[in-house]
Amino acid sequence: MLHFTSRLSQAYKGELERLMFFNAGQKNVHATIEQAVEKYGSPNISVADGALKITMDNLKDSQALFTLTDKKLIAVMVYSRLSVEAITVIHIAIDEEYSANGRYSSKMVMLRQLNMLRQNARRIRGVKIINLKLGENRVADFSLPLNKPSHPKA
Repeated sequence: MLHFTSRLSQAYKGELERLMFFNAGQKNVHATIEQAVEKYGSPNISVADGALKITMDNLKDSQALFTLTDKKLIAVMVYSRLSVEAITVIHIAIDEEYSANGRYSSKMVMLRQLNMLRQNARRIRGVKIINLKLGENRVADFSLPLNKPSHPKA
């Protein structure tokens, strides 16, 4: 079973460093990572209020969505609200075994992370789009359906 959280215990610092900085899958998206670092700065792991936080050198604010199994940290998605209408995914790191080509690819970790982010974004006033850079020159925008009123107007 997968667990999603925005707060990560300091006990996971080594696993988070491995995912963010020593991930074998980085070679597949090297150009995209370089572009993100040029635009948003380098990612840094720090501790705030007793939990791990990922900050970007050139951003005032960023947030992270962590994905865990019962045994380990398997993914992190770093994002920021760069405009009133858009949340931008800056970085995604997924354990090799849970990646698209990994042994547990059927868990669809990236898709499930995006879905969780989408659910959270629906509750943020003004946000209409999630921007995700898929490759060197490919960007995907995910439109968020407007929340429907719970009672139809008469």
